[in-house]
Amino acid sequence: MGLPERATRGTMSRTSAKRSTSAVIRTYAATDRASAERSFLRERQQAASRGWEPKSRRWRSEGNEHVLTVVFESTTEAADPFGGETPTQALPQTQTQTPARSRVAEITDRPLPWSAEQARERDASRVVVETLDLHCAGEPLRLIRSGYPTVPQLPIDERRAWVQEHADHVRHMLMYEPRGHRDMYGAVLLPPHREDADIAVLFMHNAGYSTMCGHGIIALTQGLIEEGLYPATTPTTVIRWETPAGLVTATAEVSVGVGAEPVVNSVRFVNVPSYLHAEGLVMRPRGVRLFGAAAERKGLSVQLAYGGAYYGIVDVAELGMRVVPDQIESLTRAGAAITEALRRDHTPTHPTDESLGFVYGTILIDSDPATSPDGLGVDATIRNVTVFADAEVDRSPCGSGTSALLAARHALGASRVGDSLINAGITGEAFAARIEGTTTLGEHEAVLTVVQGNGYVTGHQRFVIDERDPLGKGFLLR
Repeated sequence: MGLPERATRGTMSRTSAKRSTSAVIRTYAATDRASAERSFLRERQQAASRGWEPKSRRWRSEGNEHVLTVVFESTTEAADPFGGETPTQALPQTQTQTPARSRVAEITDRPLPWSAEQARERDASRVVVETLDLHCAGEPLRLIRSGYPTVPQLPIDERRAWVQEHADHVRHMLMYEPRGHRDMYGAVLLPPHREDADIAVLFMHNAGYSTMCGHGIIALTQGLIEEGLYPATTPTTVIRWETPAGLVTATAEVSVGVGAEPVVNSVRFVNVPSYLHAEGLVMRPRGVRLFGAAAERKGLSVQLAYGGAYYGIVDVAELGMRVVPDQIESLTRAGAAITEALRRDHTPTHPTDESLGFVYGTILIDSDPATSPDGLGVDATIRNVTVFADAEVDRSPCGSGTSALLAARHALGASRVGDSLINAGITGEAFAARIEGTTTLGEHEAVLTVVQGNGYVTGHQRFVIDERDPLGKGFLLR
C-alpha cells in the first residue's frame, strides 16, 4: 500500500485471523536529511517507551526539503504515542507479498533491529575492527582505529618487530581478502617513543610491515585533520610522524570550510635523508626480456636508492614497455622479478640502522610521459609504477620512492638542490617534489626532499570477524 504524500498522522488496516497491529504514519521534513533524521530519532525514543516501533521508512525530496515518512506499529491497543486519537483500525500481519521495490526500501532505509547498546553486547562475543579508509593518488590506506592489540611502549623498530610476532593476524584480516586484496595497504597509529614526534605510525601491506610510506603520510595527515581527529590550525597544521625510517614532518595547508570545518588543500612532507646506494648494476632477472641498450649489454641497468626504503630503479624502455594501465600485468611481473634478483644478489646495508637494510621494491620509470599512449601524466617530468613487497602494485607515484628517485638524480647529476620533479603514477595522478638541501647519512652524501600531494577519505568501516567463518582470517588469490 502506498503512503500518502503529506501526512503527520494516519491509520491503515487489513484483516487476518492471526494478530492485529495498529499503525501510525509520521513525516519529518527539513532542509537537510540529518535534521529530519534527528527529529525522527527523538520521536522514536518516545514511541518505544509506549510500545511502538518503526516498521518502514521512505525518503523523498520536495523542493529544498528532505522528507522522511515512517510507519510506526504496535501489537497492542496502545494509544497513539504522539498524542493523537487511539487508532481504531487494525493492521494485522498477513502473508500478502510485498512489492520488490518496497522490500528493498525497507532493507535499505530501516535501522538495524538492535540498539547501540545491544550491538556492543553482540560485539563482545566477536572480533570487531573499525577503520578509516583513505586513498592518495589512487593508492589505498586503511587506518585501524579500534580492535588492535595493545602494543608495548618500545622504540619504533622494536614495536615493528613486536606487531609482526603478536598482531600479524590483524594485518591478515584487514589486508587480505575477503576484506582487502593483494594490493591493500594499511596503518596503525601508536603513541610516539621519540620526544620530538607527535604520532608514531606503522605501515602494513601484503607481505608485512614497511619502514616508511609517503602516500600514507599524505593520506593520514589530510584525513586526521579533516575528520576532526587531530587539532587543526590555519593556515598550516604540522604533524611530526615517527616512522621506523625516522622522523617525517608533514605540513598541511588548511583553510576553513563553509561549515567552519577544516579543509586541507595540500600536504607536503620532509622525508628522511635519501641517497643513492649503488649505480649501474647490470642484472638479468629471470623471465625478463631485454630491449634496446639492455639487449646490447645483455642486462638491465639498475640503480639502488634509498628514500625511507630501498628501491631498484629501472627505465621501462629497457623492458620494451610503457607505464600505462594496459601493461600493468607485464609491469608487475617485471618489477617483481627485478626485486627478487636485487634481494638475492644485492642486499644493501643501511648506514645507521641494520633493520632498514632490505630491498623493498622496484620503481619502473617512463622518462617520456609526454608521449604516454593513454594521455595521462603528460605534464609530468617522469611517470612510474612501483612494485613492492610481494608483487604489490602502488597506484600512487610512491612517496618514499619519489625521494629515492630524487636522490639518484642528484647523485648522477640530473637534478640539483632546488630542482623540482613532477612524478606521475600509473593512474596519472602526480606528486610534486623538490630537493630541499644536502646532508649526510653515515658516510654517504644524502639529500633532503619535500614531497607534496593530497589524500581523501573513502569511508568509515566496521569489520566483523566471525570465528565460524573458515575464510574470515584472510586469504589471497595471486
